[in-house]
Amino acid sequence: MRLQLTSGNFKHADFVTACGWVGNDLYTCCDDKVVHKLTAEGDHGGEVATLESFPTDMHWLTSANKKQQSDEFAAACSDGTYVLVRRNGRIEKKVEAHKGAAVIAIRWNHEGTAIATAGEDGVVKIWSRSGMLRSTLAQTDSSVYSLAWSPDSNSLCFSSGKDVIVKPLQPQAKQLMWKAHDGTVLKVDWNAVNSLIITGGEDRKYKVWDSFGRPLFSSKPLEFAVTAVAWSPNGELFGVGLYNSIRLCDRTGWTYSREITETGSITGIAWTSDCTQLAGAGANGTVVFGQVLERKVEWQNIEALLKETHKVLVHDILSDMTEELDFRDRVIGMAVGFGYLVVTTSLQCCVYLLQNLNTPHIFDLKVRVPLCGVCLESWQCAVLCLAV
Repeated sequence: MRLQLTSGNFKHADFVTACGWVGNDLYTCCDDKVVHKLTAEGDHGGEVATLESFPTDMHWLTSANKKQQSDEFAAACSDGTYVLVRRNGRIEKKVEAHKGAAVIAIRWNHEGTAIATAGEDGVVKIWSRSGMLRSTLAQTDSSVYSLAWSPDSNSLCFSSGKDVIVKPLQPQAKQLMWKAHDGTVLKVDWNAVNSLIITGGEDRKYKVWDSFGRPLFSSKPLEFAVTAVAWSPNGELFGVGLYNSIRLCDRTGWTYSREITETGSITGIAWTSDCTQLAGAGANGTVVFGQVLERKVEWQNIEALLKETHKVLVHDILSDMTEELDFRDRVIGMAVGFGYLVVTTSLQCCVYLLQNLNTPHIFDLKVRVPLCGVCLESWQCAVLCLAV
């Protein structure tokens, strides 16, 4: 497995502070106070909104209906406010969140019913969807640079200096706190599927933890401080960003691919919902796009390899025969077993009989079943889809 990086055709004029996917469009926040829209190929799709102050972070609202795309995002600002912005650029509301201190991190919970903000003042606050303050969750002695919701949205994980804190929303519940790095913790992320936490710090390391703070993996010191970490939605991979470099790692922490960029420090990493593509925001204004290639699935003597975004190679090890399958859309998921190969693209599901790869059974996912590539983790799912 490897990560293929390409630079977008559009370069921002200033520091890119955050990015986020919705559908096939990437939205970016920049120090020119403008929210830009980019296509999946890196072309400029236009200016979406102009903010009154410098944006520091952004996060898209989780859509309650998985078949519909989100229509609203929250953007944190350096003047202590955050704004709710519609997809068409209309600013719905501006909230005074952290008086006299920049809002550094902002995250919707998984249900889209609450917003968490973390500030330069070391305060973590919980807000309702409409922008009403629900609670001041924590007050720390140092700036909180990153935060993430637990899978059940009942706790928050955030950084404070060298420590990572997991604090439940219930006042009576006990919080967890442990020393995570030898330097300031710059980024944390908590996956909703595997419930694992990843952190990156100024000590040039990234680490994997379970939800109780027990260490599962610690990298050796890298070349520069780790400035961005982000899980793929299915919890199988995560990206690590640092100065002029992005790493692709599996859930155990092992590095599949290390790619060199010309972006300066990677300030943020965002994954598409199908887990096949990521974007990295660069400090010099460049945004890079990464495709996850050479994913492999095996069953008995059959091996299927995603060679390119639209191409799958099927290899029979016994007969040494190779068949090349081309698809019109980007391949999202693959599964092989019990004589069948199932390939999902962004629009279709293709079921192949391994004895005859020339005549697949094809159906439209949007018409037949509301399925994404993440679901095809096993042959049982493929058989279920075919039966619907």
